[in-house]
Amino acid sequence: TIKTEFSGDGDNYGCRAWCIDAESGERVQGPKVDWNMVKAEGWHKDKGTQRSKWATMPDLMFVYRAASYLIRTNYPD
Repeated sequence: TIKTEFSGDGDNYGCRAWCIDAESGERVQGPKVDWNMVKAEGWHKDKGTQRSKWATMPDLMFVYRAASYLIRTNYPD
């Protein structure tokens, strides 16, 4: 099960996803996704006529990105 935690203020506000590894029993965490990363990657910008979900539901988008990075960086297979 993937868990998330939010922390920070302003551009440092963001989310980190983590889980307990089934084999080792250790906590495994992914990188923190914060507003600095969102802005640097341009995820918050509208794409043509499609409005960015970062403007309307940022906490959900933080969870999606953080979970994705947890899996990609720790369990790529």
